[in-house]
Amino acid sequence: MRSIKDAVHSDIAASRAIYNWVVKLSMSLGVAEHDLVPFDKYAQAALLLTSPSSAARALAAGAPHIERLDRLVQTIAAQHSIRSDVVDQTVCWWTAGWRPIAKKLPERRAGAACGVSMSAPLPLFVVEPGS
Repeated sequence: MRSIKDAVHSDIAASRAIYNWVVKLSMSLGVAEHDLVPFDKYAQAALLLTSPSSAARALAAGAPHIERLDRLVQTIAAQHSIRSDVVDQTVCWWTAGWRPIAKKLPERRAGAACGVSMSAPLPLFVVEPGS
């Protein structure tokens, strides 16, 4: 499991791109830009988040169900005919990828289904509740 810090900072350009996509989606739904946290402030705060996300910890502990922010964002975007390949791959990885890994099944199967390598971590947009 990666910390939120590592998830955000392992590929800062990809994290910024995902973040900006979510900002554009939010603004298209009526959120005012001044109500949003700028990416640089978000990235700075992520430096302090040295634990894995609560979702990752719950899955690692065997939780059968978790709240999925990635799916929520994907679903809301789809309702407005907006999509992101990276968000789609992230949703796919968590949906098809996490369970086979947890069950010690071959990782390649899940990665192939998502069109991503399971050996390289995805630049995930991770939000920790209460942060």
